[in-house]
Amino acid sequence: MLLEIKNLSLQYVRGKKIISALRDVSLTLDKEETLGLVGESGCGKSSVAHSILRLIPANEGKITHGEIFFEGKELLQMEPEKIRQIRGKEIAIIFQDPFTSLNPVIPIGKQIEENILTHSLKTSSLQLKEKIFSLLEEVQLKETERIYNSYPHQISGGQRQRAMIAMALANRPKLLICDEPTTALDVTVQKEIMELLMKLQKNLKISILFITHHFGLIGLYTQKLAVLYGGEIVEEGSTQEILKNPQHPYTQSLLKSLPRKSFKKEKLPVIPGSPPDLSSLPSGCIFHPRCPKAIEECKKKVPLLRELKKFNRKISCDLAPFS
Repeated sequence: MLLEIKNLSLQYVRGKKIISALRDVSLTLDKEETLGLVGESGCGKSSVAHSILRLIPANEGKITHGEIFFEGKELLQMEPEKIRQIRGKEIAIIFQDPFTSLNPVIPIGKQIEENILTHSLKTSSLQLKEKIFSLLEEVQLKETERIYNSYPHQISGGQRQRAMIAMALANRPKLLICDEPTTALDVTVQKEIMELLMKLQKNLKISILFITHHFGLIGLYTQKLAVLYGGEIVEEGSTQEILKNPQHPYTQSLLKSLPRKSFKKEKLPVIPGSPPDLSSLPSGCIFHPRCPKAIEECKKKVPLLRELKKFNRKISCDLAPFS
């Protein structure tokens, strides 16, 4: 096992409000595996990524409970210096918007260079430049000299995202966290970026945590899937099995709301109501105010994430299975 998250709970402070961003989140990721983490905006997906890398400022949020193991080492108890050695070297991240993630006043090549030098011994300028050119070619960026010398605003969105991938993979990490890496890109470029990531994963034998709200990409590019709602994992298992036969009412509702060719001009189903206010959680099941299958008991009892052996997955719904 490469990554194991156990009962992770996270709170943010917003003025006088306490935001329960994550509650008892547990996930596992094996070597060379791709795990998809999917859910609506604001459900806590990025908070999982930031918790793994210890990127949450102490004055903004606090992990109140849980453990995160990477290759058997507990990350949350590590000294800051040790976590800095892991961050960017053994665990790397690609953020949603490369334009805001890249420094606008430093050329692309120099930014990749800084990342390499942070985690390796100094080498000659020529060797370093050759390595960066090789990385740019690896992510299928042509005109390497031009890209190397360009500032972020001088290249396209797709090129910026490829440059971010090159930077993330520069130190050959074992785990790559992709936090909505294709959201800001058009459909054609999305496909190119995802196919590039899968090719690099195979060649470099890395594991990927792929965070998205896009079920189409999840179905094509992940082996395992975890569905997050209001800071809780509600369903987890094989991607294809969940997409084929979802068991949690939230997963079922999400999949029904996706556009299909057969719908033509018909109105798409929507999930009624709004996502939960994480500063004032509902009693009982987190999804019961919007759930079409909820009964009175759902308003009182908090369901535990339990094994559904028949369906080879975990689910947090006491009424499941439904078929």
